[in-house]
Amino acid sequence: MTRLPLYVLRNTPKRLEWNERGDEEMLCLCCSSTLPFLYPVSVSLRHRNRRRNLHRPLLISATSSRPSSNKPSRFLPLPKKTDDAQVIPHMLLFDSIGLDFFSLAESNPQIVNTSLSDIKSTIDLLRSIGLSSKDIRRSIDICPEILTTTDITQVLTFLTREVGVDASKLRKVIHRQPRLLISDVSSRLRPTLYFLKILGVRNTAKYTSILTKDVEEKLIPRIDFFLCAGVGTRDARTMARNFPQLLCYDIEENLKPKFQFFEKETGRDLKELRKFPHYFAFDLSERIMPRHSICKERNLFFTLPTLLKPSDEGFRELLEEASSSAAVL
Repeated sequence: MTRLPLYVLRNTPKRLEWNERGDEEMLCLCCSSTLPFLYPVSVSLRHRNRRRNLHRPLLISATSSRPSSNKPSRFLPLPKKTDDAQVIPHMLLFDSIGLDFFSLAESNPQIVNTSLSDIKSTIDLLRSIGLSSKDIRRSIDICPEILTTTDITQVLTFLTREVGVDASKLRKVIHRQPRLLISDVSSRLRPTLYFLKILGVRNTAKYTSILTKDVEEKLIPRIDFFLCAGVGTRDARTMARNFPQLLCYDIEENLKPKFQFFEKETGRDLKELRKFPHYFAFDLSERIMPRHSICKERNLFFTLPTLLKPSDEGFRELLEEASSSAAVL
């Protein structure tokens, strides 16, 4: 188990509380303010969850042995104040780019033990591909693990050499999907890339945000959904090939309700959906349903692209033109 100095705040109401958890005791660190005084607390992290709820107390496993059945007090006193020199340089560096060290340390405790030179190298690498300080703040806020990963260079090489991303567009790619930087190339990014190529997706550089999705947990279930809905295997692959973002949509919140509306309310042939899978990109309640209702009331019929692609103004003009000429497109 890795030893890690965890810094907490002085002069604030805080306490260490015993909590039963399996065969180990867990310490629950409770703090309620932010003053610039630090206490180091030596702990060992059993679990390094990449995602932590910043509004919940931090759970850490105690290095001491499990207390006897005759527990003393529920609350353990904090240690006395010691030298803060180890953490101050980190605080100054993060402050220089507008980041809160304490929030980052809570969401990714490894930051505390990561050398200042390694963090600076990571930030310099991000700047070298065109990310501004604002871009870096956004990326780290979304994914704090970026500061402690050692595979960023490998990811950038993979994106340029295997995916085909132009070096000048790396900034845009990372800004859109920062989680790429902490995704393992061999177990996540490359298998997903191969899956897209098997489907026949061309110009994979346009769909880098999909590369962070797990093939078995995310992509294949979307294909299976359409197969179960009556879309043939070849047609399902064609839909995914022509519109790869389809593989990222939530089944329960997006695909299922929109497919059910298409099937039960529109009276359209399934061939239209196969030709225009972009249908699933439009909002059901604000675009698909209202426009379908208007056309039904006026006894008008438009193909799916003609119905959904135009802006609201363009759609009104289309309705006026169709109504005046009584034409059916």
